[in-house]
Amino acid sequence: MNTLPARRALLLVLGVAAVALSACGSKDDDRIADLEGRVDRLEAAAKVSASASPTPVGKTTTYKEFGFSLPVPEGVEVKSAGLGTAKASKDEGQLTMSAGGVTMALIWTKQTIAPKDAVQGALQVLVSAQPALTFRPLSEGDMKVDNRTAAYGAFGAYDKQQALSSVGVIGAWSCGGGTFSITVVGANQAAVESSYTGFTDGFRCA
Repeated sequence: MNTLPARRALLLVLGVAAVALSACGSKDDDRIADLEGRVDRLEAAAKVSASASPTPVGKTTTYKEFGFSLPVPEGVEVKSAGLGTAKASKDEGQLTMSAGGVTMALIWTKQTIAPKDAVQGALQVLVSAQPALTFRPLSEGDMKVDNRTAAYGAFGAYDKQQALSSVGVIGAWSCGGGTFSITVVGANQAAVESSYTGFTDGFRCA
């Protein structure tokens, strides 16, 4: 059996496809291609959101449709989808939203992945999706999300002129026997950091 290309393998490591690395049939390839398309659309949304002026986050509401709960800015549309399917479930799925110049993506899966490995894998997916940008690590470490051990990594993305294009923070943690990964991206570092903190501080496992 041929080895999957690097980007596909990283998507699987993140838990965004429920197939084994060593079992890649044509159906799995179609599913992964769909996931890659979702990554590309998220990147496009991040670029549009980053061009907006950061706005203060006012009141928040609690999103709790799939067992966990997450604070989101009031009035912001939250989009959910499965991992290669139309609908998310309690076992796996993804949420995306954009507000105040910041785009957030949350992915969950029943696969168990070490938080640090999930963070590194998510960053490599972004690097692969944006070959025109140079990604540089800003900081990394451990933290707590709902009293659970989590890992995080912050990065800056630079264009060919070495001008800062966007900044982002990736976090990952275990919850309910599975793994959660969150990516927050935007042009304003303060807005990205405050949004990431708000999402992770308010997250609650099932």
